[in-house]
Amino acid sequence: MTLGLSIARRPYVLNASDRLVSTVRGKTVSGAFDRYANKTIVYLAGDGPIAISYAGIAFVGRKPADEWLAEVLLGSPFRRWPDGSVPAFGFQRSPMRSINSALWLLQKAIERQPCLARGPFELTIAGWRFFRRGRIAPVCLTIEAVGGKALRKGDLRFAPRYGTRGAFVGQHFDPVKIEQACDAHPQRERLSFDAEIGAEVLVATIRDVAKGCTSVGSDVMVVQIPAPIRRRVVVIRYFADPSRPPALFGAGPAQVPAAFFPWVITPTFIRAPTIAAGDAGTLSSCGWEFEFRAVGLPAAAYADGLLFAETHLNRPSPPGWPKPTLPNGQTRKQRLLSAGSVTPLAGLGTGGPTTGPPDLELEEAAASGRVQEAGGGGASVPAAGEHPISMPTTLARHSRLRDELR
Repeated sequence: MTLGLSIARRPYVLNASDRLVSTVRGKTVSGAFDRYANKTIVYLAGDGPIAISYAGIAFVGRKPADEWLAEVLLGSPFRRWPDGSVPAFGFQRSPMRSINSALWLLQKAIERQPCLARGPFELTIAGWRFFRRGRIAPVCLTIEAVGGKALRKGDLRFAPRYGTRGAFVGQHFDPVKIEQACDAHPQRERLSFDAEIGAEVLVATIRDVAKGCTSVGSDVMVVQIPAPIRRRVVVIRYFADPSRPPALFGAGPAQVPAAFFPWVITPTFIRAPTIAAGDAGTLSSCGWEFEFRAVGLPAAAYADGLLFAETHLNRPSPPGWPKPTLPNGQTRKQRLLSAGSVTPLAGLGTGGPTTGPPDLELEEAAASGRVQEAGGGGASVPAAGEHPISMPTTLARHSRLRDELR
């Protein structure tokens, strides 16, 4: 279970969700499965942008639920690397649909999946919708799977003059926590018109719920969309929990704190979930700008003038499923080990340095919470802070790994 919040006001709309995926046995949460799972999709429809977050079942077959939802919105299978992963960026076009058509498509797809239709599975949606003669209206609604049906609740043309509209999915909590977070913010008088203050309030609310709930994480993804009057921009902000050691991007002495960013699907390009070094990035499509920012990461001196770098995020397999293999029958880790492409990683935990393929440890580490030592006869080293992630920092190293996978 997770916690997703959406807020619609006259000056802006917000969509926020945590990143934790947990394993559940019966009605008991047995532990964290993936602390960095993506649960957010930004979709640019023909009549405006929306942000979608899910709560509930995390896998549809072997696919993560967010990847399955993104493929439904795209309308065709993703182009993939030979190892089965989706490239971080691609120019695969998607059909031009309205927001209403896209949501109807999601509802029908959920109803056709028995594992989702039985629930629990919920979506929260927030965005802006354009009408004729230049009129705009915020969107704030939910889709919930109940008794084999996907039911829509909320508004596609909410009138901002009636105040604030909110929606949440996932973990139940006392809405008074939002009011308490508003009162505790030092700049609460700016909440009515400042989207960044509103985002910080939602982050504080989710982290407050996470303190007493093991199924809600403290790393939060926020999508904020100001009213598209003077500028059409979607700001995507990753709030890392400053109380825990950050995930690391890189290998050896060049490791820097890592940020994570969600799906972005537009009529002209697709951006898959990524892990990135740096705190800024901008993409443009169809007159809209998509800004990516990281908040709460410690400052780092980037080696060799590196300002921003990112790569696709390897996704873990569902519990109990075999590891994905290449056409020759080898796993991705076996392929790199047989080619001799083992790059030293920084030491994690108290066991000192370990070695392993830098781009491929995420799947095993996220599923087990431990970093496997390459060639160590099954020996393992506990990951400090349960953040066993390491990725290549240079395009040259990333390209070399891709060439070997081919």
